[in-house]
Amino acid sequence: MQGLGATGLHKLDPPSSSSFGEISCDGRLPHTSPGSISPIDQALVQLYTAGCQHYWTALPDLADAAFRQGASEKEVWATVRHLIVFAGYASCLAATSHLRQAGKLKGQVPGKVGGPPGDAFEKVYDKVTDAVRAKLYDWDPVLAEYIRLHLAMRFGASHASVWQAVEVGFQMSARPNVVLQPIIHSARAAVDKAAKKVSSNRDGSPVLRTGPIVEPVVTNPDPTWVRVPPLPPPFNK
Repeated sequence: MQGLGATGLHKLDPPSSSSFGEISCDGRLPHTSPGSISPIDQALVQLYTAGCQHYWTALPDLADAAFRQGASEKEVWATVRHLIVFAGYASCLAATSHLRQAGKLKGQVPGKVGGPPGDAFEKVYDKVTDAVRAKLYDWDPVLAEYIRLHLAMRFGASHASVWQAVEVGFQMSARPNVVLQPIIHSARAAVDKAAKKVSSNRDGSPVLRTGPIVEPVVTNPDPTWVRVPPLPPPFNK
């Protein structure tokens, strides 16, 4: 912390990756419950959170931590690409540039770059898909169409694993606890509400499950659209 800036807010230096703690996050997150996230996922959450907070110099070490935990290059690429969703294009490109220059992202990994949409949106919103989509298009049709065409998600996370991923982000924050506590309280309420929603049918009766939660496959109608696109034709001829 470097004192007060012109806005009266504390200017925070980006922490080194070692201050995050490799996977342990100060040892405050339990890994013994069946619902806790895997070491790979926790490392990828740390990488994603650092990108969202513009901790550029920490990204290479956090990528190495993810690789050491067994993350594939495809998983690290996907994590960085998804920065577009919450951090925007500039942050996604900056993170990609830093990791490329550090030699952590090598070669190319195919991704969905066009064609018909997959079914991730429908799997998430189910019976309220049309209502949610209509609201998105009312807010911003261009953004809504981008989400419809490119949304890809993982499914089957438990209440405990979702909250543990949220905690990783909070524990990486440089803000003091007195500032974080009300935010954490609101986040906990949101996660609890979401968990209650997915564990109950529309009539309020509990959803009955047997065995472990199965992660559905997000399908693409045309797999040929998952590729590394070529460079477009030259413009400045």
